[in-house]
Amino acid sequence: MAILLAKGHTSDQVANGLEIKKNRFRAHLRPTFVKMGVKQLSRLVTLGLTSLASAQ
Repeated sequence: MAILLAKGHTSDQVANGLEIKKNRFRAHLRPTFVKMGVKQLSRLVTLGLTSLASAQ
């Protein structure tokens, strides 16, 4: 989910694509926030973009 956000999809688009409600989407992201040590979605997306760039 974080990668899809980093690729420019909105949280609504990702939730709809996964056929889940936005609240469920946020609940699934919470462990990722903790693991990555971030508190804001924008920071998580930045980390995802950095990860994608270094993988190429």
